[in-house]
Amino acid sequence: MWNSTHLEARLYDVPILIDAKSMHLLNSAEQGDNIIVAYASTMTMNDVLLFYQEHMERFGWRQIMCFKSDGEVLFNFEKPQKYCSISLRFSHLGVHIVIFNGQKMLAKN
Repeated sequence: MWNSTHLEARLYDVPILIDAKSMHLLNSAEQGDNIIVAYASTMTMNDVLLFYQEHMERFGWRQIMCFKSDGEVLFNFEKPQKYCSISLRFSHLGVHIVIFNGQKMLAKN
C-alpha cells in the first residue's frame, strides 16, 4: 500500500494549495495509475478557483471544460497522455478539493 507522501509525489504535475490539509488519499490498484486525492482549504472559493485556472495552465494542462453552480465547480483538464478533474465544493468549513488524475486509455478495436 502506498503511503500518502508517495501518492502526493506522484501528482508532481498538479499544483496543490499551500494551505491545503489532506482529508484522505485513495489509490485504486485495479485502475492502474489513477489517483484520487482530497484536500480541504480555508481559502475562499473564488481564490481556489482562480488558483487552479492559472496554475494548471502553468503546469502544462489544457482546460477542456468547467461546470459551475452555487458552491460547486468541476474542472476537466488534459495533457497528451493524462486527464485530470478537479472538484471544488464550498462548505461552512471552507473549500473541499478532490483531484482525480489518471492516464488516458487507448481505445481497443
